[in-house]
Amino acid sequence: MRSSTLPSERIVPEGPWGLTLITALVLTAVSAMGAEAFVRELGYRPSVADTRALWSYHRGRVYADDGKSIVLLGASRMQAGVSLEVFRDHYPNYRITQLAVSATSPLATLKDLADDEEFVGIVLCSLSPSTLQAGVEPDHSQERHVAEYWEHRRSWNLIDRLRLQFIDSRFAIARPQFRLRPQIRQLLMGTESAGPDFMVTKFDRSQQLDFQKIDIEKQRARRVGGTVQFFEKYIPDTPDREAWMEAARALKPSVEKLKKRGGRVVFIRFPETGEHWRLSESHYPRTQFWDHLAESAGTPTIHFRDVPGLAHFECPDTSHLDYRDTDAFTNALIDACVGQNVLPKPE
Repeated sequence: MRSSTLPSERIVPEGPWGLTLITALVLTAVSAMGAEAFVRELGYRPSVADTRALWSYHRGRVYADDGKSIVLLGASRMQAGVSLEVFRDHYPNYRITQLAVSATSPLATLKDLADDEEFVGIVLCSLSPSTLQAGVEPDHSQERHVAEYWEHRRSWNLIDRLRLQFIDSRFAIARPQFRLRPQIRQLLMGTESAGPDFMVTKFDRSQQLDFQKIDIEKQRARRVGGTVQFFEKYIPDTPDREAWMEAARALKPSVEKLKKRGGRVVFIRFPETGEHWRLSESHYPRTQFWDHLAESAGTPTIHFRDVPGLAHFECPDTSHLDYRDTDAFTNALIDACVGQNVLPKPE
């Protein structure tokens, strides 16, 4: 009678398992290299997801014992218009942090830095006149970024950091659209890939816009149309100047807190061109609004039209700089900030 007792140890077939494993790893690496070369040939570049978790990670790195910290605040113009590499070249001993967030107002982050007694540094804040009124709307506030930072600031996942810093930021094949779930969704919905994204986000949260990758006429029309809708939804036909001045004066307490700890603040009007500039100026004439900001907020301001080195740049979509212009723009911006005694002379 055959025993029903099963063997207590699993029998592993003999074979060259070490060689098999090495072969599998080599084939995987070769396949990945081939896929990377293929998507790069299609025009894709490495890019990371600009999440609130990534923002929180960088928010936690603004501190420097000697106060040598430069923090960039604003929306997409600051995030995509400034080269952090140029800043690092000029200020190698400073910590440079990009905290701008596309399509939002930086006022909540400015207040957060001012209220944080541990932070001492220089704040370069991009503002447009409409920000002081539309910035209080929940849809355009950075309050959720600030709240998430303070709630989860100790819980940044090391694995996520390593993946973003050493994989996503180096390999185009790691972009989200090449992962399985987006591909399945695309197949089920019967949609086609939109092609290479003209925007790239780096691990340091700086962005690059390559307008040569897209139909610029369509993008310009989309941008101007979105601006018109924004003004119609959030901005009255005739903005309340006194309410705007009140919002400008409300910046002063944050500015004073930062200055009291040895910091400095400057508000910067980034370039706009074409229809976008005309829309902004028609709602917020400079002489009635922006020109009063420095006195109301108690700190220097820089308007791109006042600085020859900043005034000549063209925005392909009327609102943002192409990445090919950001090095020259950043050099000119640094010179302007030095001239206002906001930044020290480059080291």
